[in-house]
Amino acid sequence: MSILLKTRLILRKYLPEWLKNSIGEARIFIKRHNYFAHGTKYIRNYSSYVFKKKNRKKVLGIWNLNYVPWSIGDFLSFVQTLNVLKLKKKAEGVDICLICDVEKIKKNKKFAKKSNVTIETYDYYIMNLIPIAYLSPYLCNLFIYTDEKEYFYHLNFIEKNTLVYPSIKEQFSEKLSMFNIGATLFEITDFFKKNNYLPQFKIPKYNLFWAKKFYKKYLGEKIPIVVNLRLNPYISKRNANIRAWKGFFKLCQKTHPGFTFVIIGTREEINSKIAKMNNVIYAKEKGSSFLDDCALISTSFLFMGSETGMSEIIQYTTKPYLMFNRPKRTAKIMGLKTGENFKFATKLQKVFYIDDFIETKISIYNEFKKIINKLDENKWKKTTFTDSKTVYSHVVRTDLENNIEI
Repeated sequence: MSILLKTRLILRKYLPEWLKNSIGEARIFIKRHNYFAHGTKYIRNYSSYVFKKKNRKKVLGIWNLNYVPWSIGDFLSFVQTLNVLKLKKKAEGVDICLICDVEKIKKNKKFAKKSNVTIETYDYYIMNLIPIAYLSPYLCNLFIYTDEKEYFYHLNFIEKNTLVYPSIKEQFSEKLSMFNIGATLFEITDFFKKNNYLPQFKIPKYNLFWAKKFYKKYLGEKIPIVVNLRLNPYISKRNANIRAWKGFFKLCQKTHPGFTFVIIGTREEINSKIAKMNNVIYAKEKGSSFLDDCALISTSFLFMGSETGMSEIIQYTTKPYLMFNRPKRTAKIMGLKTGENFKFATKLQKVFYIDDFIETKISIYNEFKKIINKLDENKWKKTTFTDSKTVYSHVVRTDLENNIEI
């Protein structure tokens, strides 16, 4: 009798019944599923799960719509803060949790009405935050919870080295606001002071190619100036003066016929009279998405208009811009003097505050003329409409990651 057969007989005699059954099931599995094709993969995947690297350093960002109003700009600031914390803490990556407890919406009708996050709208707002989260170049995982208890259960499994932002203590206190989750830009400004650069949002290559195709199809040889005109019915004081901007576009038809103004924003912000002007195109009328608008901003010659959530896309780059109607309250919250721009802004990035600057066609035109004379059109054309791997940045700062790979 062979040694192998003797061993099998002994094992059958003395092994407990449950172990015999397990071995039998394993043998059947291997026979049925081709051991070398599937068995080895199973073993490899299972072992990587069991022996995976423990205590990885990650940044976990929490955006809870039950306490924080829905806002594109504030969420972009939040994502950029997570990017900065990832670099600051030398973490492996960023995870983001989007939370909106449906039961709490039903109970807290007062906040729901104020924030406009209701049972009918919460899923729409969450869907609009998803592409913004993916603008982070360090994003690893995105979690969505419609039950806050499920999220708290998730916290039990996060690794010890994970930095939770905002802190778990702040979350349990239920006193969150957009001003303690990155909207003040303190973390971002502090990082820039110490490192003299900022991480850049990662706009998908597809959308960047779409933007270039858009320019070729609708603008031809003309230079694109991307504009955002805010028309929000809830906070009208920050809205653009449509009459002044219409006059500005009309003036530019005569003085700067080589430029086309591409207006981004929501469908509701389209002005029928401005849309008929031959030097203006509304991107939404051509089917642009949020990410397409981001790509138009990133590849434009100049960005100008109201300071809104969309302006955050360009705020951390060196792309030239003219932004109008910044509230003085914003300066106070962010530790800025009235009229002052961010520490990381360049000389070709200008911001104008409400009441300090009155929008008229002449005042807008004068600022436009000042900055446009400092920019190189030919250099922009060569780099934007060729197959080069970078999109031109007007201000050279070698220690800043200011180029977008396409």
